[in-house]
Amino acid sequence: MTTAIDYPRTLPLPLVPGYGLRRRPNILRTEKEDGHARQRRRTIDSPSDYPVVFEFTAAEYMVFDSWFHYDAADGAAWFNIELLAAIGLANHEARVKEGKLDDDLLPGGNWRVACVLETRQRPMLDPGVMALLANDTADALLAAMAAFHTLVETQLWPD
Repeated sequence: MTTAIDYPRTLPLPLVPGYGLRRRPNILRTEKEDGHARQRRRTIDSPSDYPVVFEFTAAEYMVFDSWFHYDAADGAAWFNIELLAAIGLANHEARVKEGKLDDDLLPGGNWRVACVLETRQRPMLDPGVMALLANDTADALLAAMAAFHTLVETQLWPD
């Protein structure tokens, strides 16, 4: 499922202090009388929660407050936002969990907004890339690519 709603590009992304990733349990466990319990994955999606804190100027807060009400439907609607994940800054489909925001006025007129963003699926490496990087470090792969480039450029097809 995709959404056409975007977090406003004119607003800042979440601050690093207070930022985190909370993985939701995605396992069903069935205990057995004898032997090991059975565990299985509920879904292939990896829903996660990101506790985040935004800091806005008074003008940015005015935009955020209106966007949250109209476009994000007070937290009920999914929207696209760039969040830091294991693969780096990447687009996530998120919504404000339970529509709950904690808005605090800061000295100087800025606003701090804390909430938990729930996401549908964390962006991850492609399984092939993951398998490659699990067996060789990225540095080793980059060195091999450089050596291959040198071989092609200097020995196989020199100018």
